[in-house]
Amino acid sequence: MRAPRDLERALLPLRDRLFEGNLGFLCHLWSRRVYSGLDAPAPPPSWGADLSPGERTVFELFCLGQEVSTKRAREALGGDGLSALESSAILEHRQGETRSTGVVLLPILGRFLFVGHARLSDGSWGHVHYGPDSRTMAHALLHLAPGRRFLDLCSGSGILAASMAEGGGTGVAVEWSEIVCRIARVNLALCGLGERIEIRNGDLFEPLAADETFDLVASNPPFSPSSLDIESDPAGAGGLDGLDVVRAIWSRARRILAPGGRMVIFFAALGDGETLQCADELERLATTTGCRVEVFLSDPPQPVDRLTVPRGASRQKLIRDAAEQLGASHYHSVLLSLRRAAGAGLYRFHTYPLPSTSMAHAVHRLRAARRGVAAANE
Repeated sequence: MRAPRDLERALLPLRDRLFEGNLGFLCHLWSRRVYSGLDAPAPPPSWGADLSPGERTVFELFCLGQEVSTKRAREALGGDGLSALESSAILEHRQGETRSTGVVLLPILGRFLFVGHARLSDGSWGHVHYGPDSRTMAHALLHLAPGRRFLDLCSGSGILAASMAEGGGTGVAVEWSEIVCRIARVNLALCGLGERIEIRNGDLFEPLAADETFDLVASNPPFSPSSLDIESDPAGAGGLDGLDVVRAIWSRARRILAPGGRMVIFFAALGDGETLQCADELERLATTTGCRVEVFLSDPPQPVDRLTVPRGASRQKLIRDAAEQLGASHYHSVLLSLRRAAGAGLYRFHTYPLPSTSMAHAVHRLRAARRGVAAANE
């Protein structure tokens, strides 16, 4: 494994192409096109006309998912950069051709991060999650002072750790998938944060020393109802109500937080149109953890029978089946804050508008309209 400074140096050609030419802007336009549901198998001919040959190579590899010759990839990324991206499970070579393992390069909050599903030719894989929940949480963390030490649990792409690092200090990011850890190190190196954030491979608190404490702990853990384990379903693994991993994290709040420290968790939970099924459990946290507890609940929640979530029909069916079994009608997005400070034992409940919910419904409506147009033209 390369030292953070060596990795940053190896990625300089890629970083320069992203931030100094037209490539970064084009990546931004393309990601908006794809994620708004306006999927297209290839960009219009006018796209990329102003790109240099090296920028065009990067765009084809990491935005379009196309194979390019290894010679072109080396010219665009440099020998060290190509080697670093291959050892980080981002690129693979085959018979003189180079291709992405499945991850894409997205512009996110002024940074460029590799996200998506990496599947290697040896059968191993890793899922680097990015969704509206990631963006909502990263936005929230930009407004919180991280203190001297911060912790990102279930780190994935490293976006939360990067957001916390904006306020200074140093931190630790913990991720169970070794492949995802490799990709996250590249992401943090691209952000110039590799030396300030240490990535540890392991399950939740396992890689931490028994006496380690932090001023700010953030997590966007797996929270979807699922009977599968995390290796089979990295976005699920939440048990019947989806909160198994979330509970494992909030139960350690007092032990992991330094005096005055704060833990912030983003998750989704079943309930009715007004509140959560786990509301009583959250209220008890104020006394069991000795923390000041605040719950921010999305308004409006999503009705389960009209749910729109990433990964489509299979994920929606798991949530609907769990809702039926538990007697729930709605799915709420939740931002939970636990603070080890003055006001311990206090419990407050808030609602807030959630842009990601509106976006999900907008995409759903757009795709439904497109299907209607297509059917009318048949």
